[in-house]
Amino acid sequence: MNCPRKIMNADTETTGTDPSIHNIWQFSGRIHCPGKDVHEFNYKMRPFSMEHISEDALKVGKVTKEELAEFMPSKQAFEEISAIIKTYVDPYDKTDKMVFSGYQGNFDAKFARKFWFHHGDKFYGSLFEPYVYDGYGLARILRFYGIIPTTQNLKLTSVCEFFGIDLGEGAHDALADVIAYEKFIEICEDRYFNFTGDKKECNDTAFSEIK
Repeated sequence: MNCPRKIMNADTETTGTDPSIHNIWQFSGRIHCPGKDVHEFNYKMRPFSMEHISEDALKVGKVTKEELAEFMPSKQAFEEISAIIKTYVDPYDKTDKMVFSGYQGNFDAKFARKFWFHHGDKFYGSLFEPYVYDGYGLARILRFYGIIPTTQNLKLTSVCEFFGIDLGEGAHDALADVIAYEKFIEICEDRYFNFTGDKKECNDTAFSEIK
């Protein structure tokens, strides 16, 4: 994918949909920085709290409570993920930040921010821009212009099927979802974005603020 600046394409699997009570149990990402190789990471962890775990979330993630309890401690995963990101971003430089990106990335970014907070780190905002590059916004734009039919739902699995992106058995595995999401972005860049020199023109509704 075209990366004019630092970006982390990420996905999480969580114990539910409410970041105030639910937690991350899988955090995967692929970090792109201009002039550097892609850095891929994939962590499965015991949730910060085992108290609130949605049965629906377990079904989606194809995991059991017993399996969750056996994963590495959340604190260890956090420390390793944080260290990876800090090799690319200087948290003391206000001009040096990474863009958080994902399909329905606002959901994941909210959980990521809470992940930092849970582990006593209040400096998430020193690492990441305040906006999220959300591929779901791109899918909505393509549907608006009739490229994706209005009858087509915009779940990642459906968008991948529409564009011939093979998810295999990986749907709702965070790393598989990240890789599929990048393939979708590459299709958007190759077919639908207009390039002028080294800059590309794109509709900024693909970007959304974290509220």
